[in-house]
Amino acid sequence: MFVELGTAIASGTAANLVIDNRNSILSVPGELVDWLRNGRKQIFVFGSAGTVKSTLAGLLSGAYKHGEVPSKYSLSVDIEQSKIQGTLLGKITAAPGQHEKRQYAWPLIAQELIKGGPIGVISCVSWGYHSLARTEYKESRSYESGITEKQFLEKYLENSRSDEVDALLTLKPFIESVPGKLWMITLVTMQDLWWDRRYEVKKHYENGQYDNLITEIRRKRGDMNFNHIYSSVCLNHINMRTQDEILLAKTTEGYDSHLMARNFQETMQQIKMLMG
Repeated sequence: MFVELGTAIASGTAANLVIDNRNSILSVPGELVDWLRNGRKQIFVFGSAGTVKSTLAGLLSGAYKHGEVPSKYSLSVDIEQSKIQGTLLGKITAAPGQHEKRQYAWPLIAQELIKGGPIGVISCVSWGYHSLARTEYKESRSYESGITEKQFLEKYLENSRSDEVDALLTLKPFIESVPGKLWMITLVTMQDLWWDRRYEVKKHYENGQYDNLITEIRRKRGDMNFNHIYSSVCLNHINMRTQDEILLAKTTEGYDSHLMARNFQETMQQIKMLMG
């Protein structure tokens, strides 16, 4: 699911690694963009709100490069609201993630998904660290009067993790109905916020409710028609804050540009492999 520090620095010195990884990061998405622009491949990005689906679509489409994502990227509410059928960037469709929109927007997007063809699905999750950059602290559904910020975060993360399972439940029948072969990546974003608990994160997804649903999808589609993997990334190295600047979580100490670059590169290579 992730690349450890030892693996990240094994290919060269720390100084050379930044250069080597940056070159790889800039070149791999370019190949994906070419495939997508030529219409030979399609990627559909689903997930809860605040899991940086539109940011990922922008990176894959070539709208911007890794490491150059705008600092206030976290939640593309305006784009998702104005285009309920998703944000189309080349042949990448990022579905709106708000719970109230999934019920009517996702079936519309699924009409394209079910047409079949060379299709891939990316399910974005983040171990509950869904962006609150467009939500004020007291406006969140997890807020209660008298609650501490620590208590709020614990409750928010728990609620958000449950919502990730609900999102997959909504997506499940559409994936099961796609004709032919389909690949899928569960992409755990916000890696810099949970890195110090990465083994717990890995267990949460690969040995819990979420993976139970993935297993059901695999049984329904059959191994020949369903290829699923787990991966994880950090798309922008920032602390978690609300719109009114309440600091809820700091990035993990020791999580640096080497890990960020190497894990992003690994995810790009996995997508390239699945699309090829």
